[in-house]
Amino acid sequence: MSLPAALVAQIRNCIASAEWTHARLFDELVADHGEALGVRPGERPPDALIGTLHDAIEAEIAAQLEAMRGWPPTTDNDRLQAAFEALEAQGLVAFGPAGFTLQEGTSLAALRCVALEARGTMPRGNCFFHRQDLYRALEGSGLSLAFASYDSDAEAETAAIGRVVVDALRHAGLNPGWNGSGRTRIHLPSFVWRARLRPATEEQIRDFLESWEIERRARPLPPPAALLGELAERAGDWFAENVDYGPRLFARLHAHSEHFVAAELEREAGWTEATTNDRLAAAFEELRARGVIANAGMGTTAQDAWAYVGIERGRSERPHRGAVLFHDEDVIDAIEGRELHLGFGAFEPAARNARSAELAREILEVLASHGVAARWSGSVHERIAVLPFAWRLRRATSAPPHERAASGPTPRASLWKRFFGSEEPAAAAPVVDPSVFPSLRRRFVERGHAALVRAPRSTAGFDLRRSRRLRSDFEALGSGLRAQACHLGLPWAFVPLDHYAMLAAMPAIENLIDEAVPLVERGARSQ
Repeated sequence: MSLPAALVAQIRNCIASAEWTHARLFDELVADHGEALGVRPGERPPDALIGTLHDAIEAEIAAQLEAMRGWPPTTDNDRLQAAFEALEAQGLVAFGPAGFTLQEGTSLAALRCVALEARGTMPRGNCFFHRQDLYRALEGSGLSLAFASYDSDAEAETAAIGRVVVDALRHAGLNPGWNGSGRTRIHLPSFVWRARLRPATEEQIRDFLESWEIERRARPLPPPAALLGELAERAGDWFAENVDYGPRLFARLHAHSEHFVAAELEREAGWTEATTNDRLAAAFEELRARGVIANAGMGTTAQDAWAYVGIERGRSERPHRGAVLFHDEDVIDAIEGRELHLGFGAFEPAARNARSAELAREILEVLASHGVAARWSGSVHERIAVLPFAWRLRRATSAPPHERAASGPTPRASLWKRFFGSEEPAAAAPVVDPSVFPSLRRRFVERGHAALVRAPRSTAGFDLRRSRRLRSDFEALGSGLRAQACHLGLPWAFVPLDHYAMLAAMPAIENLIDEAVPLVERGARSQ
């Protein structure tokens, strides 16, 4: 079957904008034009139409990739990106496309500004274009740019930002037109829109599959239909800038996922004895019964995990005296064969550090009674470290009972010998001067390593690529401490969909004994 000429033109413009993936464009076309194509709302399009739409999208992608071969080495879009990067370096929020209208663009710029403020510096203005500007540029009408000052609404201040933008554009090789007024947008009349498409690379696909495998080892296994939906959601976010993310690539990801899950379940069927994960889960359950919130793997970062502790505290009618937790960054470490760090803290304001130290010793006692080997330096500024173990989290089988150590006055050396075959417990980690922790984070930010990230549809997924990049940048500071990704400013628990947050890195051993307090309080108030 053939498609209307107007629909083919829309597909061509969407692909040329470099703002759509194959999958998202297909869904948009069905939603916007389904009835005109004979598809009733809520109905699945007929196979012939599905095939025709997919073929048309693939044809336009192929045509655009071929056209790119004839483009000059540097396009106007490349020049604009260089100008935006220069403006960012001068303290402006500069990006595009930002929303569909001037108002949406202004709001998105403000959201970026709020997130960037977590670095310790406030942006002084913005510059952006929106999607209507983009499509006018595709029609050959040039590109318009909005700008504003965050220091003042006065026209003179706005005009001063405009001059900064014009200078950056000219320096990048563009020819802006502007009358000098803070009330008039800057226009690039000869701008030729040539945005480069970015097909998914094999490296990106491998990174995604590795992150997906971590998620599947770290999370309960949902029913097949829900698992397929989660895969589509994670892949849609991961490949959001890759034009060829569509049915072919998704089929490849789905086949890999099915094979991996089947192999994992077969492996799990052989776990006849209690695993360390089983023992850790039982220890956390005992701590919950003792009035301790035990957060096992909820939250992307340490700040995020503490926010979820606050949310649970606000929802619960039971009193809680403290919390113990680990988060996704800890799970990555444990699965990759490193120590699993546990954050902890008491809620009682009076003598919080002393109470937290008591809680840490109690946590160690409970862990040991369940046969989980752990160590702690004795400093409330450092987390408890569960010694490396084979990560075996059950998803389809039930944990068998496991032997418990006797409680009470049993000498600790005998207890450790009983479970771990040695007379002495694992040596405590050396104490690190806690004043080092915030200074390392400041150095990380000052060197420009912090990342501005837009909130995904779900934070349940793992992004090993980003985590490893942030960790590597932190460890290059030369502190000798292993790193984990962390949040600056608000963590995901408080960031709405499509808003922004700043990610940085911090020492993996750091226990957020002070930073956790406002996060817990905010989480509790949000309920």
